[in-house]
Amino acid sequence: MPRSGQVTPRQVQVDAGGRLELKCHVSGSPVEAVIWYKDGAEVRPEGRVSLRPRDTLRIAPVVASDAGLYQCAATHAHQYAHAHAHVTLGGK
Repeated sequence: MPRSGQVTPRQVQVDAGGRLELKCHVSGSPVEAVIWYKDGAEVRPEGRVSLRPRDTLRIAPVVASDAGLYQCAATHAHQYAHAHAHVTLGGK
């Protein structure tokens, strides 16, 4: 069962037009589901956003609205682990 989680990198600055990749590391197993959130709203794979494999969030190209607080949540039965990362936009 999931016990704790970590997103890497925990803080990242990305330039507009670049690529963002966040990975959710979870201790404990098995993990039934990993769900990504940005500023509290679930992130869905579409357009510039992909989840491959489910524990890795990729966004390309990055736009200004991609800056914010990202969180991954891993679940197994009634167990839950989560972690977060802060994404800021660079100077380009």
